[in-house]
Amino acid sequence: MEEKYLPVYDTQKEVFVGILKELSEANDLLEGNTNIIAGDIIYTGNTAKWQKLAISIRLKVLMTLFKKEGDADLNIETAFASIYNKEPIMASNQDNGQLGFLGEEGSRYTEFNSSRYGSGTYMSSAFIEMRQDRQDPRLFIYCGQTKNAKEAGLSIDDFMAYEGGIFWHLMRR
Repeated sequence: MEEKYLPVYDTQKEVFVGILKELSEANDLLEGNTNIIAGDIIYTGNTAKWQKLAISIRLKVLMTLFKKEGDADLNIETAFASIYNKEPIMASNQDNGQLGFLGEEGSRYTEFNSSRYGSGTYMSSAFIEMRQDRQDPRLFIYCGQTKNAKEAGLSIDDFMAYEGGIFWHLMRR
């Protein structure tokens, strides 16, 4: 097997064309299907809302490319007008594609994860320790207190109320 040391990278244009193509394909897969997303925790299986999201993202990508409107391959103005005039797009906050907070046992949120760290599980202990060592108040913005710290009554601006995941710290070495 021959090793390749000089890979060929896609051009920026190829990447954007691919993104637009995949979003269009996603929309086509969703069209007319009403029950193809089992376990959907964003829109609870509502494929029409997923279509609106995919179509709206396509519009956003086209807006990002506005300086390339002269590129015939992209055909930005025509594609944008066609989507805007013919496709269902996000119209209100009810269409937002966001994961809602599940305040329940077993969810992977700050108060209910399986570790003692609280939200610190998702932050590297090296990152948190660096903030603590320097008494950097940005720690209070970037991270959430651990569950144990809250239960112990530590204030939100107590540097000892934060702890990170050891796994990431070990990988760093």
